Amino acid sequence: MDNKTLKLLVVSDLHAVVNPDFSDDTRLFYKDGVCEFADGIIAYIKELKCSIDLIICPGDIGNKADTESFQAGWSFLTQVSG
Repeated sequence: MDNKTLKLLVVSDLHAVVNPDFSDDTRLFYKDGVCEFADGIIAYIKELKCSIDLIICPGDIGNKADTESFQAGWSFLTQVSG
């Protein structure tokens, strides 16, 4: 029997934003494609040197049903996955 542990990362309610009008709604605000908060989270996760088998994001990747915000949030999840 294989006792491999499945390592999950669950993140939710990202509410990624690219529109400065909604930058107060989140800490995941991308200005010109850059988000220092996101970069900090990604760096922290990589410092843990823990392989993540599966990322689960149950919702609210973007904000205000905005396509660009969703793409920014998806990009964040992709970077987290490594």
